[in-house]
Amino acid sequence: MFPSIGSKKDTRTVGRGFQSIFLIVFTLLMIASIEARLAYLQIVEGPKLRERAEANRYFTLNAN
Repeated sequence: MFPSIGSKKDTRTVGRGFQSIFLIVFTLLMIASIEARLAYLQIVEGPKLRERAEANRYFTLNAN
């Protein structure tokens, strides 16, 4: 009827360890992929993007 002191409860424990590990690994993979993309944009594409930004910066001002 009632569980005695020190006995295990009948709770659902199936999948909890797997779910926690999956969420941790998934989160770390997402963070790693974002960091890899940022590093790629900075290191590989950086010079080309800097040139595009410099070319896009100039404008003419008409003084009438």
